[in-house]
Order: sequence, then structure tokens, then C-alpha cells
Amino acid sequence: VEVISVTTKGAGFGDPVTNAAVEKVAMEVVTREYIERSWAPHDVSALKVGWDITMRRGAEELHLEVKGVSGSKPVVLLTRNEHATAGSDPLWRLAVVTQALTSPTLREYEAEYVVSTSAPHVFRVQLS
Repeated sequence: VEVISVTTKGAGFGDPVTNAAVEKVAMEVVTREYIERSWAPHDVSALKVGWDITMRRGAEELHLEVKGVSGSKPVVLLTRNEHATAGSDPLWRLAVVTQALTSPTLREYEAEYVVSTSAPHVFRVQLS
């Protein structure tokens, strides 16, 4: 049975405690990797702008949406806002950390690829 939890803070596979630990590791891995590449990170995840970290290096800028997964397959859920931003923001990239709690591995994806391979998974129905 695959458990999917959808809350006001996001959506993920598994339980909320594990999801929070995985997401924390993913943010740390991505931040560390980009700092090593001479990028300056700015965490904007609380602002709900459609990505988690704005990276700057001189005049260059990237908007990274960060996702972490416990397993080895980079299967993630995007919010409606994240997906819309991927389709409209040329600076948007997806950074996925697989095996986050055991052997973190960073994979990066261009927005066009993410949008072209995404499919609806959960629909919210608000009934009166």
C-alpha cells in the first residue's frame, strides 16, 4: 500500500515525520552542493513562490524546487503552484535528492522535462 499524505504544507509519500526529515536532508544536500559550485543560496520556501531556493552566482540566477525521497527512484509530487512555475519560469529547475536518509544522491532536471513528464495524481474536490 502506498501512503500519500496531503497537507497544507505539501504532499508526500509516507508519514509526515519521515517526510520532514527527508525534506530537511534534501535542502541541506542541495544547498551544500551549490555552495561548492560557488552559488549563494537564499531559502524562499516559506514564501510559496513556486520554488524553494533562489541561487545566485554573479549575474546568474536559478530557482530550485527541492524534493527529497527515501527510495532510489526520483518520483515526486509537485503542487499546482510549483508545476505552474515550472511551466512559466525559465530559471526554474527541479533538484531531487534520492535515498535522502541513507545515501543522498542529487539529480537535477530542467523545467521543460519536468512539465512534459508530469501527470495529474491527486485532485482536490471541495463540495458544498
